[in-house]
Amino acid sequence: MTLKPSPKDNPCRPGPAVGEVCVIARRGWLPGFFQVLRYWGPPVAWCVAILLFSGDLGSSRRTLSLFYWLMSWFPHLTPMEVEAWHVWFRKLGHLSAYAILYLLFFRAAHLHLAWRPGHTCLVALALTLGVAITDETRQALVPARSGTPLDVGLDMVGALLAAAVVPGLWRPGRASPTSRT
Repeated sequence: MTLKPSPKDNPCRPGPAVGEVCVIARRGWLPGFFQVLRYWGPPVAWCVAILLFSGDLGSSRRTLSLFYWLMSWFPHLTPMEVEAWHVWFRKLGHLSAYAILYLLFFRAAHLHLAWRPGHTCLVALALTLGVAITDETRQALVPARSGTPLDVGLDMVGALLAAAVVPGLWRPGRASPTSRT
């Protein structure tokens, strides 16, 4: 004799996330955990890297020696020019790190939570802003660093540039993994 579950016992309700609710209900918490890790692991790892470099490890004093070594391939540059280029590359690092962070947050929110693009964009920007504020606050507490509101603005410029690129990458007909049944 086989037992079939009755429709009343089914924890799945109609809606966009039916497949995920049913999978978690049938298999336990582990598949749900791995799905969360799959989508949210990359942005969390990137946040850890950003916060790791917001300490003394990413200070100008430490990166300048590496930058001098890289610029030694251009012997015609004076030390003042190398230091000026160093400042520009550090600012470019802010822009690119937070552009990548925004894209990772956008990907995670869209694929895991299956939100609409506008809502996903705002949430990704808010999460990126939270990390930028945390990063600059941590820098303000480290003696070798200086956290400034201008750097938060620079970080958000990077995120906004990435947000401007997303519509060009967007494929409206593509279904997210959680909306499949």
